[in-house]
Amino acid sequence: MSKEKDNTQDVRSIGDNSFAHEGRYEGMLEQAVKFLDRLSNYVRFAEHEISRAINGKNAVVRAVSVRDADSYIKKLVRETDSWHAVIETMK
Repeated sequence: MSKEKDNTQDVRSIGDNSFAHEGRYEGMLEQAVKFLDRLSNYVRFAEHEISRAINGKNAVVRAVSVRDADSYIKKLVRETDSWHAVIETMK
């Protein structure tokens, strides 16, 4: 009888893969945090450059800042392009 009991416990431990899912979700969460951090940085950098473009002391500083802000915004759009399609489909 103890042998049957041991087999039952083994089957349950094999069928219970909550630990395997936990590691996978942790990795997915880590990727999501890195992705959001990158997007947040693009927005912050663009905001800084737009501020310089508005308040710059001369035309060269303002023009370079507009160009740099545009570059960050394009990176943001490129990185979120596939997500934009998913969100629009869900709406």
